Amino acid sequence: MSTALQQTGVSIREAFDQFHENNPEVYKKVEALAFKAIYKGKQKISMRLIIEVIRWEVFMETNEQLTIWDGEEDRAFKINNNYIAYYARKFQKQNPDHAEKLITRGLRA
Repeated sequence: MSTALQQTGVSIREAFDQFHENNPEVYKKVEALAFKAIYKGKQKISMRLIIEVIRWEVFMETNEQLTIWDGEEDRAFKINNNYIAYYARKFQKQNPDHAEKLITRGLRA
């Protein structure tokens, strides 16, 4: 089994950092949905669920396939599942008072 680094030449972390730099609006949506859950009194929040809601909203709000800038060209909107853990940790780092509310597991890469 090959790693992302072996397949693409960049680590998952590097790919996430590039994606986030090119698409900061995704994290804004992540944070808004997380705080919506927190304000509703939810004690445990799944970042995977948040990402799926964002995917659903983009799917429902667009008539054509939405594109995002990947640093080189426009590409179809996709949030790589490998980025979910990094979004969770980014939220925890930026919102330490609510860090314990996100469900996380150890990183493999």
